[in-house]
Amino acid sequence: MAIASGTWTNGTNGSGTWGISDSGVLTFSGTGKMADPVTPSTSNCPWFSYKSKVTSAVIGSGITHLGDNTFEEFLSLSSITIADTVTSIGKSAFFNALERAFLNEKRLTSKTNPI
Repeated sequence: MAIASGTWTNGTNGSGTWGISDSGVLTFSGTGKMADPVTPSTSNCPWFSYKSKVTSAVIGSGITHLGDNTFEEFLSLSSITIADTVTSIGKSAFFNALERAFLNEKRLTSKTNPI
């Protein structure tokens, strides 16, 4: 059962869905690049309302870019699975959320201060 769910879009660059299960798994699915919000908020990153409940995350196959600040201040986040299609991670995507050890940097073609 989902606690919350919705859609995300980055104009013509990408779109998809997100959902948080009652066990605390935040899942993103879709295609293309997730947006890079300058300042994350519940209006442009609605999953922020649930960040204290998220313990793990899954970035699904088809997504190519994890947006800036996507998991900023997700203090309960302890693991993440990133699909092989993700080739770039935006700046501060994991600010105050994860240790660098969780990122498989070998397959990334672009990263800018992900944590």
